[in-house]
Order: sequence, then C-alpha cells, then structure tokens
Amino acid sequence: MLPDPFVALSVAATAAADVEIGTAVVQAPLYDPMDLAHRIYSLQQICGDRLIMGLGAGSTEADFAAFSRRFETRFEDFGTLVGTLRQILRTGGNERSDLSPWPSVKGGPPLFLGSWGRGVERAAREFDGWIASAHYRTAEQVIAALGRYRQAGGGRAVVSTIQLPASTDLGELRDRLARFAERASTMPSC
Repeated sequence: MLPDPFVALSVAATAAADVEIGTAVVQAPLYDPMDLAHRIYSLQQICGDRLIMGLGAGSTEADFAAFSRRFETRFEDFGTLVGTLRQILRTGGNERSDLSPWPSVKGGPPLFLGSWGRGVERAAREFDGWIASAHYRTAEQVIAALGRYRQAGGGRAVVSTIQLPASTDLGELRDRLARFAERASTMPSC
C-alpha cells in the first residue's frame, strides 16, 4: 500500500517550503469529482502555487476493486471526470454543490496527464503538461515519447517513478538522468 498522496504531499509541503509539489499520478476514476476537487483545493491551500496535479485513468486493477470502481471503464470514466473536475475547480462547484473555495485557490493548480500511448498527444492538446512514468519504460522510450509530446505542441513534461532499488548503479542512474535532461533541453517546447 502506498500512502494517500494528499496526506503525503501535505507533509512534504510543510517540510520543504521551496520545493515544487506534485502527484504522479492520482488514479482519478477512484474519486468522486467533488471529493477530488475538495482534496485538490485543500492541498493547494498548503502548497500554494508550488502544486502540480498529475491525473491518470489508472492502471492498478486491485485499487479499482478496493474502491468498488470499474476497471474496464476507467478511460471513459476518466474523460467524464476530468471535464467535471475542471468545471468544479474553475467555478468552485457544480449544480449539486459549491465548495466555496478561497479566491487564492479558485481555478485549481496545473493539471498534468500521466499517460502513455495516445495519451501523450492528448496531454499536449488538453493538459498543462505530461507526466511520463519511467517505471516500466527505458530512457529511450521516455525520450521518444517526449519527442511525440513536443511535436504535438506540448510544453512541460516530468519524468516520474524512476525505480531505485538498493542495487542501483549511481553512475548509470546519473547517465540516465543526464540523457533525459539533455534530450528535454534540445527539443523545442511550445
């Protein structure tokens, strides 16, 4: 079990005042849109403009079972949820309820899409940025997808979930991170 991202990031935000804080990646269909907006607003009050929200359709079937959500419809559910979430973050509520957020958080933080496949281009078109999980991807796969993202007009991208087991070769890791940084700096961004 991983810690709840909103609790963990609240602690991180108070412990490190000069560090950007973000999720990589919240499985959005596990949440009710109003509940998710409330959590985002709450975290944004703690983080201020340092917060980035990484959202994705989800990839862990066991989590969907634990929350009594349908794994098979996660992509469709994600599309619906994101539209509703954006409206709530923009206005503070919807036809059912109003969260009455503080003016400083109304509008919400930047929303980044954590995705692969066709989601890379979708991130460029519809989101404030893209989160590339390197958990099951090589550096070359991440770099190639970044090229597609930038070609589709995308700007900011974040590489997340780089696994660091105890046996990690720090020299190899340094080289891998340098490849990410070098390629990102040489690719045009929009």
